Amino acid sequence: MDTEKPNQPRTADPGTAEGGFPEPPADSDDLPDRDRDPHHALNNPVGEPDPTEWPDPYEKREDPRDPPDPDGQPFGEEPHAPTGSISTSEPHPSQDLEARDRATPPERDNLDD
Repeated sequence: MDTEKPNQPRTADPGTAEGGFPEPPADSDDLPDRDRDPHHALNNPVGEPDPTEWPDPYEKREDPRDPPDPDGQPFGEEPHAPTGSISTSEPHPSQDLEARDRATPPERDNLDD
C-alpha cells in the first residue's frame, strides 16, 4: 500500500485475503437448485396459471351477469349488475377461503323444548 490513511483499517492487496479462514469455492452440486421453489417467478409463466391460486386470474369465460351490449361496454345500458344476480365464478360459501367461520351460520339455541 502506497498511501496509509490514519484511523482506517488496513486493506488487503488485490487478489489476497486479509484475514480469516480461506474457504474453497463451493461445488455446484452442493448448492440448492433455486428454480425448484414453487413460488419462483419462472416456475409460473404467464401461459400456465398456478392451479392453487384463487380466484383464477386467467379465467376466460364470459361474465353471465353482463348482458350483451351493441357498443361492447360492460353491463350494457345498466351501470351495475342486476340485483340478485349470481356469478358462476364466485365459490360456494363453504369453499370460500376468505369466509372462514362465517361460511356457516351459528346454530340457534332451542329454548322452546
